[in-house]
Amino acid sequence: MFTNSKNVKRVISISAAAMCLFSSLRIAPIGDIADAAGTTMTAFEITENMKIGWNLGNTLDAKISKPDPNNPKRSIDLESAGLETETSWGCPKANQQLFDALKAKGFNTVRVPTTWFQHLDENNNIDPEWMARVKEVVDYGIKNDMYIILNVHHENWINRSDLVNAYDDIKPKLLKIWTQINEEFKDYDQHLIFECMNEPRAVDQPHEWWAASAVPECDVINKLEHDFVDLIRSSDSPYAKTRLLMLPGYCASAETQFLEAIDVPNDPYVAVSIHAYTPYDFTMNTAVEDHSVFTSTYSANLANILQGMRDTFIDNNIPVVIGEMGTSNFGNTEARVAWTSIRTPVKYTAISTVQQANGIRIHFLLSRR
Repeated sequence: MFTNSKNVKRVISISAAAMCLFSSLRIAPIGDIADAAGTTMTAFEITENMKIGWNLGNTLDAKISKPDPNNPKRSIDLESAGLETETSWGCPKANQQLFDALKAKGFNTVRVPTTWFQHLDENNNIDPEWMARVKEVVDYGIKNDMYIILNVHHENWINRSDLVNAYDDIKPKLLKIWTQINEEFKDYDQHLIFECMNEPRAVDQPHEWWAASAVPECDVINKLEHDFVDLIRSSDSPYAKTRLLMLPGYCASAETQFLEAIDVPNDPYVAVSIHAYTPYDFTMNTAVEDHSVFTSTYSANLANILQGMRDTFIDNNIPVVIGEMGTSNFGNTEARVAWTSIRTPVKYTAISTVQQANGIRIHFLLSRR
């Protein structure tokens, strides 16, 4: 444990399934949108400018665990750890060269998933060394005029089995963490985006990842996200009123029953955060033997999901950011190219997307070695 001191778019722009596919994307023209310092963008202008995104996966979001003596298939998170968490899941430390390479490849948005709980003291003060490292990584992108999404990620005190009854327990910790993050980055302009939580859900419950209808935990998530928005908006940051804030629904699901349960605050600078590894049987399901064809059934499924996002949010003047998406590499490049084509029609406007990249086969885009 550290010792605290008193100093202490209206255009769809989904990235391709692999780097070699970028040239196949058909992206509608965006027009001239000023994003220079001193010019305030709208929420839709921010998501338009975000274009193609990439996740810095398994890095600042990594956490250190130990084997569970009672269950060899599970592990137990350590209560605290130091800067070594960044490389504990096998990826090298992030550096400026990585962000330069991403910019050169056409990415202009990086989501920086960040886990905080192992870097807190008993009063939920963030370890200054960890905050400094997060700031250093964020700055790699800011120096390149990139958009950076910073969040609260693999938090075991949010994603828990008793989430439905945990609002009073989660709220003060969540707001304490975001108060410190907001203070640290208060002078960063609209290129920095805050995402409240990552896939908030009831862990180990039958409905952890899916249910036929909205679950009671949706109400807890809604209340926490309203608290988060109120906190940022009431701060003394010069961007308090214009910082884009991303809000996920239950488990960041793209399913209609969970999208419709999101209580979006009446705020002009919020976007709904959605994860869409869809259709699952094509993108990730290893139980499916043949991934060689992106079938008409798969196409219709993905089109329905995108249409649901438009009907629920975009048509109501609320932008959407697909913060994680991707297809596993089953040696099916041609089919993955076909998968990209369904996302480009102009009717799916205001959906900005960020490719997942976790450094392993299933979502691998760029060598970090």
